[in-house]
Amino acid sequence: MNKIKQSKSTALFASILLLISSLIFTLAVAFLDVKENPNGGHNIGLSAINLAFNKSFSYNETLHTISEYAGYIPVLFAAFFAIMGAGQALKYKSLKRVDSVLYFLAAYYVVVGFVYLIFEKMNINVRPLPLEGEWEASYPSSHTLFSITLSASAILVNNLFYAKAKWRKPMNILAILFMIAVPIMRLFSGVHWLSDIVGGVIISVTLVSFLNYALFFVRSSSKKAK
Repeated sequence: MNKIKQSKSTALFASILLLISSLIFTLAVAFLDVKENPNGGHNIGLSAINLAFNKSFSYNETLHTISEYAGYIPVLFAAFFAIMGAGQALKYKSLKRVDSVLYFLAAYYVVVGFVYLIFEKMNINVRPLPLEGEWEASYPSSHTLFSITLSASAILVNNLFYAKAKWRKPMNILAILFMIAVPIMRLFSGVHWLSDIVGGVIISVTLVSFLNYALFFVRSSSKKAK
């Protein structure tokens, strides 16, 4: 029991530390070394490193197109768990018998969506170049945010609650692939600043860390790994 409490405390401490890191980095992007984007559109924070990286890796249409569609694949992981929850509700004819972890996961998806909307409204940075004639908000990279939060949460839930499921391993392999590949492709496609990707990674890891902490409350009462 003491070991569980210690792990729970460690998870909470890590989550808070990551949250502070996310806030500090976001504030740095918003207020440090802010200069005009030579391509027009909007001022950019951390301009020296962002402009230097963008100059080295200009727009790549192929990577942009591939990463654009690849970024939607992790949404299928969320859909899978949603279908699983619906299937359990229909099978048992009761919402109360749906695995409690799936409710936590649903709440987590809502939080991720809310975070995304907040940053869309804040408009901290815009893309290095206009896409289809429009300057779009780019911090944090939404593809990075969703690919990591959805993929990492799928791995976490699978390993903790569905360790014996036949679909666990192939899903985890796919999740790892997209969690790594999408941010890298977005970074080198030239449609994001370096800080957009770094911020997306930090914020995503923060959200996953808080999910890990929240799951301590259901691990003891949830069904045994299937």
